[in-house]
Amino acid sequence: MQQQPPAAPFPPPKPSKPKPPAKLSTDQKQGKAALNTFAQLAAFFKPPEEPKPPEAPKPPEAPTQETHPPAAEGHGGVEEAKPE
Repeated sequence: MQQQPPAAPFPPPKPSKPKPPAKLSTDQKQGKAALNTFAQLAAFFKPPEEPKPPEAPKPPEAPTQETHPPAAEGHGGVEEAKPE
């Protein structure tokens, strides 16, 4: 018997597209009509999505200039440790 080379692995399956939520009539939303599928039941208990308010554009900040205290002369800006 001849051994066959191992077969190439199959490519991974494509991810499934998300299904749109079930449409509910106003009677179904109010609980006056029957829900026929689990998708409708899930849509019934899902909280309604609130529209997000558009964010106001932030005003550009003015460039800040940092002021540094003048360095002490003769030290080069480095303080020396004083012996105690």
